[in-house]
Amino acid sequence: MRFNTFVIALLAVIIFFSGFAQTAEQPPPKLTLISNVNIFDGKTEKLHKNMHILVKGNLIETVSNEPLAVVQTDNVTMIGGYLYDHYEKSKEAEYQKGYKAGQESAQKSQ
Repeated sequence: MRFNTFVIALLAVIIFFSGFAQTAEQPPPKLTLISNVNIFDGKTEKLHKNMHILVKGNLIETVSNEPLAVVQTDNVTMIGGYLYDHYEKSKEAEYQKGYKAGQESAQKSQ
């Protein structure tokens, strides 16, 4: 009887931890952006124009009338951590001015 209890407990532990191994091996879901699409929702007679849809895997993640941020590159390489590699407290106002200008430029390009 004691041996059977041990075997059942051991199998339960193996099954429990095998579930973690399977979820760790799954790749992240694919993201698909559908831009500037007209949507008929079937609930109203209104056609929602110029909408943007973000699909994650096979589920709709976001539907928006505001453009979603998309950065199209030509095979560039990005390196993080170099935004303010040299900072001088006396030039903080200049940094803030440049940061705001960058934000405004990004918003205009959307």
